[in-house]
Amino acid sequence: MANLDPFKGTYPYATELFGVYQPLLGWRSRQTKGRVNDDTKQLVNEVMTGAQHDGRMRRYAKLGPDGAPTAAPISDDAIGRLPAWMDSTVARTVQSQANEIVAKEGRLPQRKEWRHLLSRDNVDKALKAAAQEVDVALKADRHQVKCGGMVFFEKNALTAAEFKAIGAVEVPGANRMVTSQNRIRTNGNLQRETVAAGTLRYLLANAPDTLPEIFFGAKSPWEITKRFVDPLANFDPATQNAILSPVGMIHLYRQYFFEFDSFLGPPVGHVWISPGSTVELIEVSTRRTVTERYMELFRETTSRTELETVEKEELANVIKQENQRTMNLGVSASGGANFGVFHAEASANFGYQTTQLKSQEETHKYMRQQSERVTNELRTQFRTTFRTVIEVEDSASRRYKLENKTDKLVNFELKRKMRRVGVQVQHIGTRLCWQVYADDLGADLGISELVHIAKRADADGVTQPPESPAVLLPQSTEITVNFPYQADNTDDDRGETFYEGTDRDSGIFGGGDPERIIWQRTFKAPPPALGYKLSVNGIQEVDVQRVDAEEDPPEVAAEYEVVAGSDDEFIIRLKQVNFHDQPSIRFQLSLLWDPPSQEAAEQVYKDKLADFTEKQRREEQTALLDAVKERIEMASDIEARSATVLREEERIVVFRRLIQKLMGVGKGQGTHVTAELVRSLFNVDEMLYFVSPDWWRARERNYGQQLRGDGGGVTAVTADDVVGWGGVRAQDRDNYLITDQSRPAPLGASIGWLIQLDGDEHRNAFLNSPWIKAVIPIRPGREEAALRWLELAHVEGTDGLDAAYQGPEADLNGHSLREVLTTLAKTLSAQNSDVKHVLATETVFETGFDPLAGGFAASGKPFEVFDQWVEILPTDQVVAVDYQVP
Repeated sequence: MANLDPFKGTYPYATELFGVYQPLLGWRSRQTKGRVNDDTKQLVNEVMTGAQHDGRMRRYAKLGPDGAPTAAPISDDAIGRLPAWMDSTVARTVQSQANEIVAKEGRLPQRKEWRHLLSRDNVDKALKAAAQEVDVALKADRHQVKCGGMVFFEKNALTAAEFKAIGAVEVPGANRMVTSQNRIRTNGNLQRETVAAGTLRYLLANAPDTLPEIFFGAKSPWEITKRFVDPLANFDPATQNAILSPVGMIHLYRQYFFEFDSFLGPPVGHVWISPGSTVELIEVSTRRTVTERYMELFRETTSRTELETVEKEELANVIKQENQRTMNLGVSASGGANFGVFHAEASANFGYQTTQLKSQEETHKYMRQQSERVTNELRTQFRTTFRTVIEVEDSASRRYKLENKTDKLVNFELKRKMRRVGVQVQHIGTRLCWQVYADDLGADLGISELVHIAKRADADGVTQPPESPAVLLPQSTEITVNFPYQADNTDDDRGETFYEGTDRDSGIFGGGDPERIIWQRTFKAPPPALGYKLSVNGIQEVDVQRVDAEEDPPEVAAEYEVVAGSDDEFIIRLKQVNFHDQPSIRFQLSLLWDPPSQEAAEQVYKDKLADFTEKQRREEQTALLDAVKERIEMASDIEARSATVLREEERIVVFRRLIQKLMGVGKGQGTHVTAELVRSLFNVDEMLYFVSPDWWRARERNYGQQLRGDGGGVTAVTADDVVGWGGVRAQDRDNYLITDQSRPAPLGASIGWLIQLDGDEHRNAFLNSPWIKAVIPIRPGREEAALRWLELAHVEGTDGLDAAYQGPEADLNGHSLREVLTTLAKTLSAQNSDVKHVLATETVFETGFDPLAGGFAASGKPFEVFDQWVEILPTDQVVAVDYQVP
């Protein structure tokens, strides 16, 4: 240890509180035993449920000699379950023989016994039995009646031996035998039997150690669970007492940091300067934070503020920050400040000096290791960069001007200025505490939700949907055509009646050929629009008019037909007509036109619509990904709330649950009375709590990253949108999303934790913790009253307090645990009430640094400075000195 006498009287520049909690053994807590009993009931229920569905347990469901059912020996091992790939008659035969050895010798078969069980003669005998079972199964297959997985037989279908071979039993009250369909199917596979026999013989020769695992290793969950029906049965008594103990002691310590001196450390660089020249060196050793804020006014003016901060790493600050982040430390508060409490090994020693010495040893190991680790981290965190410039304007940097006025080449050596910091630890008090448990406290805390309005993909003005083809409807037009009278190489006789162009009367009565006229003509009609076609049955007669007003109107019966293959031509046929001397007949017709085919236009529209839909989908997916990336980056940039505030919230949640527990045991009193009584005994404001790691109670988690609200549109990030080294979008992994701009994901992201955006690592652990252990200090001077209250039957009870004390203290031998606890309570009460002892905790502030001989001198005495060490830390200063050649 270096001589530190020159620094005697140096006052500390920083302090840090620290605690060590130590449970006391022997007293079995009523409330904790209740928790153990609840676990026992749950385990028993699982064992019963599992055993009820295990077919191997059916062999116990038999009637006793008196006709009453026998009890199933759940405590005995059931016959081992063969793996499915080895289930066969041969394997079951060998297993039955192996079980006989276990029942007789109380151990698994040894190597020589396995050689006998799997000898060629024994295996061949089992194969012959299997072959006989195959024959029985084939015979049974011809007589069986299947129903619901079972197989029924007439009693005379097989012999008694054959029924026994397939495991058939009699159906009560019926002339039937029944067995499982699986039993027949298994026994009917001789190939499986031979392969199983050969496999067992091979394993015997090449891997005999696997045989016990095959025949005895496979266990049902209930068989494993039943060994832990009593959670404490497999632990030693000391461990049980530590778990059940409702009381413990917290030893409080204060860590002091002293600034001793500074010195030049090893060189960090060399600079050669030529004669008559000057060099400027700028050391950049700060962490620069730039905050840009834009404020847009109505006048469109913009103001910008740039803030640059320089942070100096300090040992005391880094230790404080690490204590806030460490999950293994309990969190307590004193004077409004949080401090860490280390959980030490439980102790069966109730002597004050013994427990004090033990806690000092634990404190020394933890603090010394922490200080050394943090110092090393500080050394590796420091980076120095030199640059040579002509002109620099940087107020946050250090500028070194080196000038060589000599006529020789000069070498300057740059050395880092180092600090020597001394650390001392003093015991400042011991408190008796009550420890209790509370489950799932994270459910009582709200989770922060990031408000973010995602920019939606807007296709309007960017990508217009294609116009659908116009819906063309059939149209009608009216047309007037004249059908002239024209004889067909016969006499002109307009007063006769013609049938399909022939005057039948003229041929009959005139004795010559009948007169004929042109009775059908083709006409062309103008379509209403391009592409329209006459409808097949789209010609309707509106009116038939005469042309010569002097003559009688014609009599006509006509039919109309669209010309085949034509779009706008139609035929008028005069089926029966009498022109009545009219030169022509005027037809007024209504024409119905079919619209042109729209198949080509529809196909073009569908193709354009598909392209538009795909482009719109890509735009929406791009907008979603942009929103997701923005949200990931925003979420990663959320500033964590103050650790003090977070711890206070957690403490309040713990308070609520524990106060409810305390109220529940305050029988026969009003709420306000119970609250005042509890507060008079326990300092609930300084309660500390230990967060249990989430792996102690495996729970299914399905939180994931909720990156989109309930709006419509694309809602999923697909496998095409993410990149990874493997396992991307795997369903059985707790994957999380990051971007190239997002900060590192918080603790718990890879294991499916519930994450609070503005929380720290301790808050995330608290949210996912299955339970916490809270430790409530007893008020100084109230130790005896608190112990009496805890001994009440409805609080913690007195189980274990009357047992003899087993500690090493000679003066406590022959006393009961209750008497020793009472003695300890009196000692602490006197110690915590003595003002001299209170003033002893302020000695360092009054006298300054007092070197501790040897560096560590723990004696177990209260309020002593017992630990001391020195750390070397780098500074952010560099000094240039002339280089001296060694």
